[in-house]
Amino acid sequence: MDFQEALAAARALQAEDAADPAVAPGNRSLLLAGPQPLARSALLLHGFSAGPHECGDLARLLHSRGFAVWAPRLAGQAGSAERFAATPWQAWLASARQALDVAAALGQELSVVGHSCGGLLAVLLAAEDSGRIRRLVLAAPAFRMANPWARLSVLAPVRWLLPRFSWEPRDEDEAAHWLHGYSTRAVAELVRAQAAAHQALPRMSQPLLMLQAAGDTVISCAHNQGLFKHLACAPKQLFIYPSEEHNVLHSFNPLQTPALERIRSFLEAGA
Repeated sequence: MDFQEALAAARALQAEDAADPAVAPGNRSLLLAGPQPLARSALLLHGFSAGPHECGDLARLLHSRGFAVWAPRLAGQAGSAERFAATPWQAWLASARQALDVAAALGQELSVVGHSCGGLLAVLLAAEDSGRIRRLVLAAPAFRMANPWARLSVLAPVRWLLPRFSWEPRDEDEAAHWLHGYSTRAVAELVRAQAAAHQALPRMSQPLLMLQAAGDTVISCAHNQGLFKHLACAPKQLFIYPSEEHNVLHSFNPLQTPALERIRSFLEAGA
């Protein structure tokens, strides 16, 4: 894929998002690029039941530093709960692979940032396409849920007994840009993606930055710390913030500014 083909593919997905009434404007695929390839590009992969909105602040920061940025809406996400439930994790990965092709054509050196579920997809991309990915950032990667019952969602009787999760959004921003109710089938797909990412971890070698909140109640910080110790990535850095906010990239995180600055600094290193 060349630069013009990448722009066309990105704009086609943006047009598809704009035509879908279930996709909030803030969750439409986000492209920040120049009229020609830049020296650096970044692919930002959002989390489970979310959309590009949660990566927006990082996207704008990186673009201001000379990166071309592609933050796509992943297949089946950031739209209707029914579509989300019907989308297997392999479709999330397929859309991430297509996004990698786009982002790689936007700049000469490509980095990938994955948040939560997007971190699982970033691991799978890094394991299978190490030649194109220069640096990797995993922000609160969802390798294991903090709630041990989530792993049981792959069992049909559990999905029958508990067909749906729901909660009250904390504010208008969360209500507009996150699904606050979805099928247990979607959780089962996340668990399956976790298993695939665990298998891919030994094949990663890129320089790695992992960020994590110590009090994360969504995913297991302790499990991520244990995985990090055994990764062959070099160099590798782990930063654990004294916060309870899972969403490291969004303004929900009281330590968002230092987190984003650390990502920027890591991606610019050696440039």
